[in-house]
Amino acid sequence: MLLLPLASLAVLLPVGDTQDGFQGPTTFHVIQIVSFANRTWVQNRASGWLGDLQLQTWDSDSGAIIFLKPWSKGNFSDEELSGLQDLFRVYIFGFIAEVHKLASEFQLEYPFEIQGITGCELHSGGAFASFLKGALGGLDFLSIQNYSCWPAPEGGTRAQMFCIFISQYKAIRQIVETLLVKVCPQYLLSILEEGKADLQKQVKPEAWLSSGPSPGPGRLQLVCHVSGFHPKPVWVTWMRGEQEQKDTQRGDVLPNADETWYLRVTLDVAAGEAAGLSCRVQHSSLGGQDIVLHWASQQPISFHVIQISSFFNSTWAQTRGSGWLGDLQIHGWDSDAGTAIFLKPWSKGNLSDEEVLEMEELFRVYLFGFVREVQERASPFQLQYPFEIQGIAGCELHSGGAITPFLRGALGGMDFLSIKNNTCWPSPEGGTRAQKFCTLIMQYKGICDTIYNLLINTCPPYLMSVLAAGKTDLQKQVKPEAWLSSGPSPGPSRLQLVCHVSGFHPKPVWVTWMRGEQEQKDTQRGDVLPNADETWYLRVTLDVAAGEAAGLSCRVQHSSLGGQDIVLPWVGPALGLAICSWCATSLASTWMRGEQEQKDTQRGDVLPIADETWYLRVTLDMAAGEAAGLSCRVQHSSVGGQDIVLPWVSRHRLFSLSTRTHRTLDADPHRILQQAPDLRLNPLVSSVQTDPVDSFSSDSVGGH
Repeated sequence: MLLLPLASLAVLLPVGDTQDGFQGPTTFHVIQIVSFANRTWVQNRASGWLGDLQLQTWDSDSGAIIFLKPWSKGNFSDEELSGLQDLFRVYIFGFIAEVHKLASEFQLEYPFEIQGITGCELHSGGAFASFLKGALGGLDFLSIQNYSCWPAPEGGTRAQMFCIFISQYKAIRQIVETLLVKVCPQYLLSILEEGKADLQKQVKPEAWLSSGPSPGPGRLQLVCHVSGFHPKPVWVTWMRGEQEQKDTQRGDVLPNADETWYLRVTLDVAAGEAAGLSCRVQHSSLGGQDIVLHWASQQPISFHVIQISSFFNSTWAQTRGSGWLGDLQIHGWDSDAGTAIFLKPWSKGNLSDEEVLEMEELFRVYLFGFVREVQERASPFQLQYPFEIQGIAGCELHSGGAITPFLRGALGGMDFLSIKNNTCWPSPEGGTRAQKFCTLIMQYKGICDTIYNLLINTCPPYLMSVLAAGKTDLQKQVKPEAWLSSGPSPGPSRLQLVCHVSGFHPKPVWVTWMRGEQEQKDTQRGDVLPNADETWYLRVTLDVAAGEAAGLSCRVQHSSLGGQDIVLPWVGPALGLAICSWCATSLASTWMRGEQEQKDTQRGDVLPIADETWYLRVTLDMAAGEAAGLSCRVQHSSVGGQDIVLPWVSRHRLFSLSTRTHRTLDADPHRILQQAPDLRLNPLVSSVQTDPVDSFSSDSVGGH
């Protein structure tokens, strides 16, 4: 006979019983998934849930219920539970036989899968509602509401036929009614009472901030993590003052292994708008004292180990390992000796020599076993030589003091898996191979426990100890040097303005192009790159029309500046070599008519000369009869504000106007000797056309 999930694959049976004092809906439900591979092989899985908490599972081999909590039985006697187990065994046997019998009639082609969920819900006010829902191949199939079968639109004519068929089974409907209307509510109330201590426990959340992948040029993704809280309901949002940010994106509330919960809430903003934002967390465990974390632009600090193993064939592999504090490498690994190399005097942190030796031995054993296991399983996992495996594992200290562990693995540069809360999670890029590997690795409980212990118990105190031991180096403040230059032309009559910032420490820095107090949204920020002296370099560009560069400036903010921003104005529409924090140099050259700049002025690249001076060529094309009254104006730091102005005095001939400006550097680069410009005119002959056009060329040579 056809029983529960297929008999009533979505029932709503209202009951009038009430319980006072209950807040919010709570459900108990049973989930069943039956996979029909063919006419002779079927797999049945079932589990019982109180809301999001699993209380029971079904042992298909023994036909018995496994209770996962001491209070999972509620107030049911052993005799009552034995009767329920017998009922489920008979039901499952009959369900499978009936589906096989009807598969042809209902045009079910093997393999296929049937899913069902059934249970009851306690609402605020004490009212109960019972339900039973079902699906075929992951699509809604039908529901039964108020004792009637309702086919789902996705089920088509097959679901309609089934509803007609199932309505004939009055005995089945009576069994369902008894289980859902009488047995389920009684059981739900009993487990809520028996499990009160666990269910009503209050665990305070930990919260921290980080930045996610950049949503686009000049934008940031701010991430607020909230973890370890119980019960599940929580309110988290991004705020500016007391104003909620409407673009806040809230993820799903996900379970941790310890039956607490985790939530990730993000906000995408322009880089310059992050200041003043905060993440606010409200939870019942906090007693009305909200957690408020202010975005301070700093990144979390991590200690992590990177492993790269290259497998060339079944007998030869190479492994490289290194230890990092954020972006700073503090350990290497000597593969020949099997020992750690400490790159800083404080790299050992609080580890004794004996503990260091133990860690080295652990890594030697691990690397040997890792290589051997991979080579043995290369064929079952269809790994074709040569291939490379990358791994990163460590712990991260967030603003607010929370420390979280992480472990991620990649295959051939593509994400493969991660381990969170002692559980393996395959990456989508890893496909079925990653899923199979996660299934395999979770069988090695001893290895998983060792890794978990290292990440949870060893890494956090070590991270704190190296931060303390290396405090002088890590907290040093080095002021940035900044200068401007022009990059390759982005197109006709356009300029690429470049702001260079270098030599600063620590790494966080804010640099953007401004017009007055208005940030320029088209600012392009490069990666912050390391210098050899453990300081940092950043290049920030802006593409603009040549005539719109005037009035722009580059602004630099860094912790070493004590709130005194560096502001470098862009000097002139055709600035050649810019202004830097240590030199007195600027070069601008353009064609003018009186005080009016000529918008069709074409500026070449500023090119180096062997004597460490510079050369620039600036041209203007126009009708020959309009050349009178034009002049070339040159501005440079060496002329003390006295611009060089060269009037055009000839017709139908081209002249190359050269301005030579020398700057000599002492051995001390902070001292600059300036010389006045040396000017010369060199005539260039051009052919005369019917409609003569003069091309005027201004060559600035030797500016430094």
